[in-house]
Amino acid sequence: MNSFSSFGECIKAMLESRELSLLEGARLMNMKSATSLSRIIHNEVNVKTLDVFYQALLENQRISILPEEKAQLDQALSIQRVGIERYLSHQIMWQMLLSNPDQSVHEPYTIQCRGGALQQHPLHSLAEVIQIYEQSTEIELIITGCCRYTLMDNFYPLAARKENPARIVHYLHNRPDHPHVLLGSIAAVRRFLPLAGYTAYMADASILTPEALALYDGNRIFCTFVAACGKKRMHHLVLTDAHEFLMTEYRHPSPFLFQIDQLNHHKACLSPIQTQFPESITIDNYVRYAEMNRKWEANHSIFSIKPDIHLPFIHPDILLAAGMRTINGLKVSRSESMKKAVDEMYAIHLQRYRNCFTKKKVTHAVLSTSAMQRFVLTGRLSDHFFALSAFTPAERRKILANLRQQMSENPYFNLYFSKDDSLPFYLEITSYEGRGVMLSNANSSYNLSEGHVESMIVQPEFFQAFQDFFTQELLPNHVIPQQKGLNLMDQWIASLPSSD
Repeated sequence: MNSFSSFGECIKAMLESRELSLLEGARLMNMKSATSLSRIIHNEVNVKTLDVFYQALLENQRISILPEEKAQLDQALSIQRVGIERYLSHQIMWQMLLSNPDQSVHEPYTIQCRGGALQQHPLHSLAEVIQIYEQSTEIELIITGCCRYTLMDNFYPLAARKENPARIVHYLHNRPDHPHVLLGSIAAVRRFLPLAGYTAYMADASILTPEALALYDGNRIFCTFVAACGKKRMHHLVLTDAHEFLMTEYRHPSPFLFQIDQLNHHKACLSPIQTQFPESITIDNYVRYAEMNRKWEANHSIFSIKPDIHLPFIHPDILLAAGMRTINGLKVSRSESMKKAVDEMYAIHLQRYRNCFTKKKVTHAVLSTSAMQRFVLTGRLSDHFFALSAFTPAERRKILANLRQQMSENPYFNLYFSKDDSLPFYLEITSYEGRGVMLSNANSSYNLSEGHVESMIVQPEFFQAFQDFFTQELLPNHVIPQQKGLNLMDQWIASLPSSD
């Protein structure tokens, strides 16, 4: 049975494995006739009928369903309800949210060498290739496609190492008629997105002509590196099967550079999906950064997954007090330029704060119950801005009391708390209606000079898939009821003093 068998095919396989006829199966299920069961097997009934049948099947004492059969039936029923594209999109979104970014899951890939400098000493596996790169310097990879988590994971240690990290330019695939392709690409490279040496571009059919798009199609890897012997080498790998590469090493640079020139030909038309911050950071950079966020949020519907409270949910008076405690603690002299920047930041955050609670567009934010509990105890957010001190107990009480009031009185403002640990919140994912979906490390300190990276996915397919996942899967199944959320807020508020 393949992984996408229909509900009817699953039932048919169950009957065959037990050597039951349609008539016998119908009798065991207390059905009026074998015709009713036949219609289910041939997928001639609606989802509501399947739901009733499936519940009766689970409760039937005369048919014992194996765990693997139940898993297949659950999958088939989910596909029947939402369609294959939405099902695949939801599954990939779960992979993006749930897979541990620190856990290696790479799979073995074999290599077949063809011609070039590898003819005398061929390599036989991707692991052997990676081993050569690990002993090398000045590694530069240009990748088209290859957007499988288990494949890209092989290259992550090279890109994340502290000394001589690999620089990677990656062209991701997007198929507007198959949104799960785009989601799978993002899920596959999620670990790479925060790395300073990794730059991803979207080879998008809405931007490129079919001829230009074809240049970025396929699954290829080009690599230049300086080997341990000091010689510069050039590899070209092409994924030709599920777990097999063809590979050659160029003796002369001209053919290799011609391949790279093809990819660079339209590069100016493509924008990197990550926000690039300057290497030298000043306080004015933070003012511009705050203004950029204000524009993203202004009068837009927002759907967000984040461990705890968003900064614009906090009144700028409280933010200013926390910032001044840091400045006073460091005994930093307050120049006119700093005072001006602080005043500008205050004005921007006041606009962001007011926008959150007065705009006539919805805000939906799913927060981690355990992360919120830590905030109540410590006064520090999971992504606490490095220039702010911890919020005092009284400040925490004010923050929570305001949010609690908004939750109960403001129909446009909605906070939810995770039901269990099924959402580990490795990523902050926030969609801005009509603009895109932003992804960033959920535990960033927002120190722009230390490699903070944000990725904005602007393709409508990604926005629509994320919002569909948020409203159809996340909210119905993985957050606690609203009244229980309000009760939690009451408990947290009651645990904090009204003055310090």
